[in-house]
Amino acid sequence: RVCALKSKQIDDDYSLNCWDMILEIDPENVEAIREILDIYSYQFSKDKSLNLINQKLYIDEIKMELLERKIRLLESMTLYDEAITVYDEYLSFQNEDDSYVNQLSIYDKMRCMEQKALELYLDNNLDLSYNVLKEVHNIYEKTRDSENYSNMNSYMDDWYNIILMKSIKQLLIH
Repeated sequence: RVCALKSKQIDDDYSLNCWDMILEIDPENVEAIREILDIYSYQFSKDKSLNLINQKLYIDEIKMELLERKIRLLESMTLYDEAITVYDEYLSFQNEDDSYVNQLSIYDKMRCMEQKALELYLDNNLDLSYNVLKEVHNIYEKTRDSENYSNMNSYMDDWYNIILMKSIKQLLIH
């Protein structure tokens, strides 16, 4: 088993070197960027992944894919403020030719905000936690009134009208 792990590491290192050389020759090679990010993912090299993503965000062909990867990385690193900022850029993208369908939605951003509120609550930052939950509720109310809401499940109403409001009221008590 140890030999298999070492062999995998050697293969990954060799592959990474090859893809890096391709990027040196062709800095916008989409396949190389994707492969390197996949290898970094297997190696749990989140900082390297973020660095590469930030360097390649100028490439329109894969910008949305890179933003999505960046959001997921930032959330996994519990960097919720940064993730929320990237969500704003990601969700503002209007795709004229329908060549890219957003994999993440406003509801994913709201979930990230809820995680941020929970983290603030656990750190005893009750006022800040309250403000974030209130913002989530406001976004939900705006979204609920939009055309897209009719496609969402009705359980969202229960969550935001009952559970979220109870959380906000509980924070007000403290």
